[in-house]
Amino acid sequence: MAEITVFHDAADLIPVKAKGWQVGFPNMFKRELERVWNPRAFSIQTLAWLVLLNFVLAMFIQMDPGPFTITIFMYVSGVLVPMGAAVIASGSIIGEKNSGTAAWVLSKPASRTGFVMAKFLAISSGFLTSAVVIQGIVAYAQLSLATKSFVPAGPFIGGMLLLSLAVLFYLSMTLMLGTMFESRMPVMGIPVALVMGQIFLSLPLSDLADWLPYLLPGNLLQLGATVTGGTDENGPWIVTVLISLVFTGLFLFLALQRIHQDEL
Repeated sequence: MAEITVFHDAADLIPVKAKGWQVGFPNMFKRELERVWNPRAFSIQTLAWLVLLNFVLAMFIQMDPGPFTITIFMYVSGVLVPMGAAVIASGSIIGEKNSGTAAWVLSKPASRTGFVMAKFLAISSGFLTSAVVIQGIVAYAQLSLATKSFVPAGPFIGGMLLLSLAVLFYLSMTLMLGTMFESRMPVMGIPVALVMGQIFLSLPLSDLADWLPYLLPGNLLQLGATVTGGTDENGPWIVTVLISLVFTGLFLFLALQRIHQDEL
């Protein structure tokens, strides 16, 4: 494969040699990171999640500072955070396609694979930090202060990791949909509907067979609440985790396939 030289810093004219999908990736990734980690936007997003999640948690702590409160926090986070991920990412590719920015960027020495992966990695880093890591630290401090003892860190971190996996699942799905549709409505609406739909599907499926809900990636919500609350999970939870990981990879694969076929 031919080697292409691109310049990531026009002022200093520093050549960067890359091959294949890496062509232009550092520049696009840097561009996406600057958007996601913009101090003003990041601060507003973090503050919004602080109000949505930890203010609600503070109200429940006043009523019951026990394990039930931790479970409630995970349930609320497990619904709102994946939905928020879908909303945040819904305009990422659609907006650039409609404005013509995507066509302009990809007319340069830049790969379409790098274009999608730069967005996925940058959005994931910023969103997980503002909506999961920071909120988890604040929630842990709130719960520990309320109970006057440290909440068991292992189960709490386990719940946060499951929530992070749910975020990656819905982010990858949203980016895939962004390569397939021209309107933001289905790109945002399908993941949000899936979050809500799986909540209502879980009980009917469990009536048919105990193991069926574990086939739903949405069961990460239940798993996170169970693990964080310190309750033993005896079901085939590893199936849910593996399905979520496989579908996250599949969504990214389909997004890459579609972006290569799209006439930008």
